[in-house]
Amino acid sequence: MNAQGKVTKVWNRNNSRNGNPIWEIELEGIGVFKTPTDAGWVYAYTWRNLVGKTVYVQAHRPRKNWIMHEMRVEG
Repeated sequence: MNAQGKVTKVWNRNNSRNGNPIWEIELEGIGVFKTPTDAGWVYAYTWRNLVGKTVYVQAHRPRKNWIMHEMRVEG
């Protein structure tokens, strides 16, 4: 799934067993997306500063949660 929308909420979830952060973002009118466990690209963003910004997300849904493969901040 490809989605583009405005970030309305950001949550920091419990870290993985390896100590890496897991983040969730909510895109206005689209849904909640979660970062994969132990993904290195999550360190490229200051997540709390994303609220109000437009992002482009590529994600898949293996079970009940949308898991992001990639995220890009627009403008």
